[in-house]
Amino acid sequence: EVDALIVEGDRPEQLKLGVGHYLNGVDPGERGNMVLSAHNDIYGEIFRHLDDLELGDEVIVYAGDRP
Repeated sequence: EVDALIVEGDRPEQLKLGVGHYLNGVDPGERGNMVLSAHNDIYGEIFRHLDDLELGDEVIVYAGDRP
């Protein structure tokens, strides 16, 4: 389970603060592709176990207090 802040942007300075939200992607709840970035070996290793995901696993993004 990953519980991390999503910040706007995906440059190193943003990724030091949390998961980066690609600026040209859609926001949570909008139609289209939302792109999130984080590292698996530096800056808190937020996506360290991302490769453990399996087909059918859920990824839930909360915007405020709603999924």
